[in-house]
Amino acid sequence: MASIIVANTWRGTAFSMLLYASALEGIPPELLEAASIDGAGLWARIRYITLPLIKGSIATDLLLITLATLSDFTLVYVLTGGSNLNTELLTIYQYRQAFQFYQIGYGSAISLLILVVGAVLSLLYIRVLRVDL
Repeated sequence: MASIIVANTWRGTAFSMLLYASALEGIPPELLEAASIDGAGLWARIRYITLPLIKGSIATDLLLITLATLSDFTLVYVLTGGSNLNTELLTIYQYRQAFQFYQIGYGSAISLLILVVGAVLSLLYIRVLRVDL
């Protein structure tokens, strides 16, 4: 399981860094300079200027990484060599039911369940973070 965590983190880090670098480039330097002149310290500038301005990028990153991890099949399947019932994720269970046991309808129902869980998590992220994506 540790290898899956390391590989998933390695895979998602580059995308996240590109997203955050782009968001940080979009912050006008005049805002940070004005806050510095007004006496705001580093943490105050981060908390009251930087984080609110990149909130949409943070929400987008959380949403996309969560959905990618939820529907991840190939990484786990390749790293574990298939399921020995030790790493039985929902996507691997769906694959086994549909393509090894030939229960296509049951596999489709599991896929629909993954879709519903992803949609609920997406709505929850948008509502909790209060952003317009």
